[in-house]
Amino acid sequence: MKKSGIPLQALCFAFLVPLILPAGCASLRMNSKSGKALSKLEELIVPLEAMGGTTARQNETQMRQARDAVTQDEKNVNASAEYRAKIAAWSGRLSILEGKYSQARDLYRQSLTLGDTVPATILGIRLEGDPERRLELAGRELLLAGSNISAPGYGEMYIEKARALLDLKRYAEAADAFDTAFASRLPPVYRSSYQNDRDRAGELRGAAVFR
Repeated sequence: MKKSGIPLQALCFAFLVPLILPAGCASLRMNSKSGKALSKLEELIVPLEAMGGTTARQNETQMRQARDAVTQDEKNVNASAEYRAKIAAWSGRLSILEGKYSQARDLYRQSLTLGDTVPATILGIRLEGDPERRLELAGRELLLAGSNISAPGYGEMYIEKARALLDLKRYAEAADAFDTAFASRLPPVYRSSYQNDRDRAGELRGAAVFR
């Protein structure tokens, strides 16, 4: 007599799919929520960083909004290690603006224990007071990225390179670095925040030539 019925593999698949799909969807929802939270922090903190600590602290409402957002995100204890590493790094970058350098260093170490992320790398660069050292660190990261515009941190590292060059009064190079950063796949908040610095570098480029 010929046997008929559904193969065992098909039965197992039919049983497992309803279990897998909800977990997969939940993971996608969590990743989407985490991505939005990180983007919000970026939009809040990057403009403050472009202002510099002294000016940023005068914008009390924006500083408070940024800190409140970080505090809220820190409560997400079920988030991935990578997400928590990024939150710690953004918190450290905000701590620098608040003038809390010891706290920023602690958050930098905390972030590194959770994972190697772009926000942590930038935090490490910004903890360096010497612009020559900051330029060296940014350059090292860009060497690793090569010409890959899609490499993680590519545009951000050019922003850090430009900031260091501006501090070193190497205006032509700073303007070029800003232009490269703006031409990469950075969110619009970087151009809107650093356009004034780029324009200043461009204006001073000619003055530096004739000095």
